[in-house]
Amino acid sequence: MSDMRRVDRANKCPICDHDTWCLLGRSVVICMRVVSDKPKPFKGGETGYIHQYPDGKVFRPAPVKREKIPVINTRKVLADWARAYPNNRLSVLAHHLGVSIRSLEELECQVAGGYINTWAFPMKDGYGNYIGIRVRNLSGNKWAVTGSQAGIFVPIVKPQPRMLVVEGPTDTAAGLTLGFYTVGRPSCSGGVPHIVDHVRKQRIREVVVVSDNDGPGIKGATDLQQWLPVPSCVLLLPTKDLREFRRFGDKSTIDSMIKELVWTQPKQQ
Repeated sequence: MSDMRRVDRANKCPICDHDTWCLLGRSVVICMRVVSDKPKPFKGGETGYIHQYPDGKVFRPAPVKREKIPVINTRKVLADWARAYPNNRLSVLAHHLGVSIRSLEELECQVAGGYINTWAFPMKDGYGNYIGIRVRNLSGNKWAVTGSQAGIFVPIVKPQPRMLVVEGPTDTAAGLTLGFYTVGRPSCSGGVPHIVDHVRKQRIREVVVVSDNDGPGIKGATDLQQWLPVPSCVLLLPTKDLREFRRFGDKSTIDSMIKELVWTQPKQQ
């Protein structure tokens, strides 16, 4: 599948109709959102799903000259933005998301320079190195700064023996707001090596993977469990995500739900 090409705005995924993440080949599509009976695992831990083109169509992408993109200096960019925009206006974002200002501070959230009502979250590897920036605005649009590597969202707080793993920085903020030590992955199936490294480095004793109640979410959660070196379980919420759950329950509610879950023991590694 060496002829695969990332989707873009001009060539969206014909399976999920998104313009990010999925891959287009000459005869098949690898969709990262819609499940099929032909999973395609990737080295980073993500899993896509092979589909045939609708109506037997074939995609023949024109050759693209790819320029080398420099790796972003994440900490410098964030520091430059902090100097240029000393008022983070985190209260605006916190109110919009339904999370605490403190949780956003713990994720080192910063106004993103050059945009209106837009904030940036640093991404890190499993050892705490800054490797990229995820950006989000009040309309819910999300993207990564050019040159970023996909990493995990790790708060600058003392780790706890139990760690929640969620998807994205805003659900990470929700978990922190509820009082859990929470780390976010970049997608429902991404960030596996970084999470495993973080668990080992911080000596986490058990992991609760909070999953969306859909095929890709559950698959991504169970795939992550296969790599974790500590006991783990998967928590399926009755709401869209952890942020929405905050309107109906608190930490004690989630603790009670976790007590009823089946724990998976780590494989011998």
